[in-house]
Amino acid sequence: MLGLYLVFLGAAFSGIWLVLIGWFVLASATAASGQATLRELLRGVPVREA
Repeated sequence: MLGLYLVFLGAAFSGIWLVLIGWFVLASATAASGQATLRELLRGVPVREA
């Protein structure tokens, strides 16, 4: 949110940099959440059955 605000204020480089960092953190958190969900679903299932 702060990154987009800075872009509109004219500090384009700083704003875009913060937007990219935020996007990366969000994508990483989403992937980690999906991995945790999958691990929870497969808990107790033998590899042969998976």
